[in-house]
Amino acid sequence: IPPGELRAIVLATAKVMFGAPRRDLVSEVARRLGFDRIGNRIEKVLAGIVQDLLTEGRLVESFGMIRLAESFGMIRLAEQ
Repeated sequence: IPPGELRAIVLATAKVMFGAPRRDLVSEVARRLGFDRIGNRIEKVLAGIVQDLLTEGRLVESFGMIRLAESFGMIRLAEQ
């Protein structure tokens, strides 16, 4: 799966979850991608994407909960 598509899926998942712990967000993204179990490689890739999006300010973390940054909530996720 191309990195841009993975990023869009992470953002879309964060949007519908309205905030989730990092591990839950990664697990939900993996489930949406069709994975029953999360191996180390899948977890590492998805966690890296989540961290990148946090660093870029597209996701925010507060009190252990990650959510879509409000400034990006109105942007069409297909354009991400």
